[in-house]
Amino acid sequence: MKVLVVDDHPLFLSGIRGVLEGLADDVCVLEAGSAEDAIAHIERAPDIDFICLDLQLPGLNGIEFLAELRKRRVPAPVVILSALESPGIIHRALKAGANGYISKATARDELEVGLAAIARSGHYVSPMLRRPLDSFRAGIGPAGDGGVNLTRRQRQILDLLASGLSNVEIAGQLNVAESTVKGHLATLYAVLNAETRTACLAEARRLGLLEDKL
Repeated sequence: MKVLVVDDHPLFLSGIRGVLEGLADDVCVLEAGSAEDAIAHIERAPDIDFICLDLQLPGLNGIEFLAELRKRRVPAPVVILSALESPGIIHRALKAGANGYISKATARDELEVGLAAIARSGHYVSPMLRRPLDSFRAGIGPAGDGGVNLTRRQRQILDLLASGLSNVEIAGQLNVAESTVKGHLATLYAVLNAETRTACLAEARRLGLLEDKL
């Protein structure tokens, strides 16, 4: 079995290599410290059986790397090994094409179980992450928006708000008057039943209107 592990932390790479090599005598572990290095490995060794992927990488992040794998039609299943346990990020990763998601906190104990489950059924999520993920999914609509319909401009402003920009800065980015931004924000607050920026962003993330940052 040939496994590609993509992670920029040498100690974690070493630990996971030990776990994987302990699964069977014929396990070959390839290591990459970035998505770009991983792509080079895939081009040299298209017969990779599994990809173990961290989401927080230099250069392309894990979600962007998943998109690149889809574009290249790489058949190897991908299991995410991440310290990020936000249901929104897990949902994003699975929606982007990951076959499984395992918390780094339990990776040593779960890796063999997770790989076997993916080989058998095509998917696996750590038990400790399933309930929060199910609750998150139950709170969003079929399109991932909780039934909330926002205009393109409102979504732009919401994204800029999440980036920490002030009203003046948002207005400058969009080349509109500050009063226009305030008007859209008032609508967003009303739609999301929020009174502050923090509450507005929290509700937007709960509904899946904002992508969690990696």
